Amino acid sequence: MSAGQDRDGVRVVFSAPQLAAMLARVSISETETLSNRLWGGLQVVGGVLEMVGAGALCVLPEPTMASKAGCVAFGLHGSDTAASGLRQLWTGTDTQTLTQRGTAKLAEAMKVSPDMANNIGLSLDIAVPFGFAGSIRAARVARVTMGRINLEMHEAKAGSGIGGHTLEKHVGKDKAWLQARLAREPRREMVSSFFDRQAAEWAISGIMQKRASDIQAWTRPGNASRTLQLVGETGRTVGYGLVRETGKMIELSKVEMFLRKERYNGMPYYVVTAFLVK
Repeated sequence: MSAGQDRDGVRVVFSAPQLAAMLARVSISETETLSNRLWGGLQVVGGVLEMVGAGALCVLPEPTMASKAGCVAFGLHGSDTAASGLRQLWTGTDTQTLTQRGTAKLAEAMKVSPDMANNIGLSLDIAVPFGFAGSIRAARVARVTMGRINLEMHEAKAGSGIGGHTLEKHVGKDKAWLQARLAREPRREMVSSFFDRQAAEWAISGIMQKRASDIQAWTRPGNASRTLQLVGETGRTVGYGLVRETGKMIELSKVEMFLRKERYNGMPYYVVTAFLVK
């Protein structure tokens, strides 16, 4: 893609459980905890364990810090009990049993007591902290519904400090606004906008789900790359762009995005910057 196109796109930040839920096409709200429905729904927990279990272990101070080999082993084996856990959830098996099954992998990898592993597991954040989202000028993912992200409306308001920049600048812009932006930013060959917040949510979720295997491989322990590039066709028009050379508006359905690994208060988060391209 030409460097003159609009690479300053919609920026969204996921917690690791939210990312796992989206890739698994399941639902998760920011009020859920790992000790209840989320632990029972081990389809989600399996993804969480694979993506953040090893990372959580590796940031612990000595002498309880797991070895690198232990971190990798945990990352590879974290989802072993997913299928049986889901069956037990629907049959009403006690939630604590599911929690113990999940933390057993933590204890095995760390060579520590199950109680210590349980404390680590339950410390994982479901929601993205406001402070972190504000510091990187990103919109927080408030919840995931059947694999589709939902961004908080109040975070889209100008001046809110949380996601205001990213959604105000790249969602629902008319031609006059885009013309003014081209005038302000002479190096841009094209500037673009998603139709609305729902179109942005749908497009970002869809492309990430199509590339779920690539994202999962990128999040695993041992992958040193901090950034992952994804480009995909959504299959329908989700926005438009204003081309400097012609002065014409064109419909756009192709999304380019970059995922970046970040850490905040010792926990992993995933920042997505998405924009429309020709």
